[in-house]
Amino acid sequence: MKFQIPARSSVLQSTYSSVPSSNPSAVSPPKECSKINLKHVNGTALLQWPEWCEVFHGQLKLRNIDLQRADFRKLRKINGSVELINTVYSRIPQMPCLSEIETNGSYPGIVILNNKRLRDIRGFVNWDRHFRIQGYTQFPVFISGNEQLDTVNMPSIIHHQFSPISSMSLSFVLISLIISATVFLYPLSLGSANIYFVPGYHKS
Repeated sequence: MKFQIPARSSVLQSTYSSVPSSNPSAVSPPKECSKINLKHVNGTALLQWPEWCEVFHGQLKLRNIDLQRADFRKLRKINGSVELINTVYSRIPQMPCLSEIETNGSYPGIVILNNKRLRDIRGFVNWDRHFRIQGYTQFPVFISGNEQLDTVNMPSIIHHQFSPISSMSLSFVLISLIISATVFLYPLSLGSANIYFVPGYHKS
């Protein structure tokens, strides 16, 4: 009686075919979105935020978003900037998982400007953990013209140890702010008397 040994290629083929094609331990890439993924809410000019989005590309203008229904809990990174300008909101929306904003190098990462009723921004992101803005080192955060904003109890991370403000005397800081407000910030804030400007936020 003769025994036939199966060909090596057929053995290998059967072995590889039994291995699953997908790797369960592989990390899936983050779900990305941009302005083109934002659809208009029926009957309004507001845009609907895709709650699945983890990385946003572009300028995220919160004024154009339906913030009453927006869920930013999955948003982790912004390649661009986030803006809250000329709104009637008293609180900035919460983005608890947002940990990084990477700008294009010529624009602040966070702009909070001329929100007459805005009182508190402490719930915006998780300030207690590492949060960074990179790309535009001159003033990554621009806050101005928010008449009711509590600037005394701002998150301590805003007054970062590398900020030029932390090493200046009070009188020098006041003089610098007055000059900045007169020369640069006054026209941007539309004449608002309440100026709050953070030039060295998280500067490394």
